[in-house]
Amino acid sequence: MKTNRLRQLINEGKPSIGTRVESVWPVIAEIVGSTGKFDYIEFVAEYAPHSQLDLENIARAAELHNMGTMIKLDFQNRAFVAQKALAAGFQAIMFTDHKTPEEVRESLWVISPDTPEDGGRFGYPNRRWIGFQPYNPQMTYAAMVRDTVKVFMIEKKEAMDNIEAICAIPGVDMVQFGPSDYSMSLGWNSAGHFDEFKAAEREMIKVALANGVRPRCEIGSPADAKYYIDLGVKDFCLGDELGSHLRFWGREGAALREIADTALSHPFLDAVLFILGVTRDEVEGAIVALKEQGEWIAKADPEHGPIRLVCPLTPADRWVFQLTELQVNAP
Repeated sequence: MKTNRLRQLINEGKPSIGTRVESVWPVIAEIVGSTGKFDYIEFVAEYAPHSQLDLENIARAAELHNMGTMIKLDFQNRAFVAQKALAAGFQAIMFTDHKTPEEVRESLWVISPDTPEDGGRFGYPNRRWIGFQPYNPQMTYAAMVRDTVKVFMIEKKEAMDNIEAICAIPGVDMVQFGPSDYSMSLGWNSAGHFDEFKAAEREMIKVALANGVRPRCEIGSPADAKYYIDLGVKDFCLGDELGSHLRFWGREGAALREIADTALSHPFLDAVLFILGVTRDEVEGAIVALKEQGEWIAKADPEHGPIRLVCPLTPADRWVFQLTELQVNAP
């Protein structure tokens, strides 16, 4: 039986580090795995479009680097997607939008083995699991399913009201606070209630630890971890694929836009020069003239034809282009 990476870390009491991805392109999972710094990836299926084949390919890519996989689900179709994700090779399931202990128990039942010991609803599908394992005996398969790491988002007011009961349910391995949904469930904008939702998050962490449940926290930078480590947290999710793109494009795009706009003393001039194969330095050092029998003629007339633009920075015999009219508008 192949190892569930995240379950192994939990059983050994070790910390875990994951990151969130939304792309179904398996290379993204391979890129994360190639760093050797992450224990697992979280595929955010709650937001990202995906197929069953995508789930298998993401799992395969992660396995190449001995990296675990977690999937974050929508609430309404959680049973179907959770079972398909497990059969595809995902090792952890994150459930969202649960409010009551009854909803939590129902979700645990859906992904528990259908054995006398477990009393779950998950049978014996013929799928790949963690690496292609089509011939596992039924009880080996049941043990694999049993090892699934079950994570629940605590992101509703009702969930926080029920946090003691939820964390006391056998099979709940991790909980994670969701400030945006929690604020919304109270009729707040989170930006105006920072202290309130941070207090709720601390309460969730305290209750989870008291019940032997591991609190997991999303952070934007490694520096954010110390606050949570001081509270007893060992499990972190660092960054987000979409957020990383947004920050990079926003920051670097703004910087390049400023450089480009500053460099263009005349709108679109550099683009035109690029098409013509001329540099700005050449144009700035150019002479508008016509050369005839060794003499420069700086005026156009019917006898000599159009004036040519000559660039001293280039070889002397290079005519850059002909001009019938040159107009440069001041900014």
